[in-house]
Amino acid sequence: MRRILFVLLCCCSLLLLAGLALAQSGDRIVELEVKITSAADGSQQEWSEVLAVVGIDRVRLTSTAGNKPAVSESEFGGQKILKISGVLENNGRLSLPGGNFSLRDIDKIRELVKKLRADGAEVTLAQKLAFGLTAEQLVGLSEMLAAEVGFETKGERIGEVVKNIQNSLSISIVIAPAAQAKLASAELVQEEMKGLSAGTILAAAIRPLGLVLVPSRSVGKEVELSIVDSRVADEHWPVGWPIEQTPVKAAPKLFERKNFELNRAPLSDALNAIEKSVQVPMLYDHNSLARDGIELAKVKVTFNKKKQTYFGAIDDLLGQSRPRLKLELRVDEAQRPFLWISTGQQ
Repeated sequence: MRRILFVLLCCCSLLLLAGLALAQSGDRIVELEVKITSAADGSQQEWSEVLAVVGIDRVRLTSTAGNKPAVSESEFGGQKILKISGVLENNGRLSLPGGNFSLRDIDKIRELVKKLRADGAEVTLAQKLAFGLTAEQLVGLSEMLAAEVGFETKGERIGEVVKNIQNSLSISIVIAPAAQAKLASAELVQEEMKGLSAGTILAAAIRPLGLVLVPSRSVGKEVELSIVDSRVADEHWPVGWPIEQTPVKAAPKLFERKNFELNRAPLSDALNAIEKSVQVPMLYDHNSLARDGIELAKVKVTFNKKKQTYFGAIDDLLGQSRPRLKLELRVDEAQRPFLWISTGQQ
């Protein structure tokens, strides 16, 4: 009897120490109650052994009626407590909020517990969208990247533009070693993007170097950004977004009409002149232009038309390139409009 009491006291002490450690780390205490159906009694002992090694603080198996997994979170004495209700089904599988598991799924259950402990149920069980982030996390990231950039970018070294934006944002930006070498080059930003948002400028500035911006988030951590080689990224932050309103409303100046008289003018000169008139930035996909051997200064364009919209004129001028260049009206993270010019190839 003394030996049993000693073991129980040791177990209670360990649980108390674990609870204190969790309180200090800010993680949650995770408790699990498993409701056992009558036909699942045969696997009860095996599940007891599995659940003892997946990182749960307190486990209780009961024959209480109930057939729906559930989770709730509360706070006591400054410590967050996550209570999970699971169901041991007739087929011997364990249903928990976040999944249905077999006895062989120890690692999956352990990972779920780890996420619940660090992030809570709201984040862990929320639907994950792009980059493995929740809708709320994506909105928050977009809001951070919507900050207006107030310095001039044209003719500045790409690495310096990235550094200046990095210093102005509250979000962490991690630059991969291979990307650091590229950003240390003397490559210059070719467009004036002052006034656009940090996210759009970052994505556009690093693109000619073969780099992309990738959001990510580790369990229990804040969302961060990484600048990596495009070849190692399955998805990346885009250069701007599709417009959600009518083009005329998004950029009314583009749809004003003017008389045009151009005869074998360099396409680059024509576009620069229009850009100054409409005050809508033009950003170029230099990667696709280089891939197709297009040099805007060498493309000669002719366009003589009365009362044509600026947008229509730009589209016609781009159509005189071979291959034809594609025109898109996009917006940055703060809904500021800009034009994206490319060959249409990613």
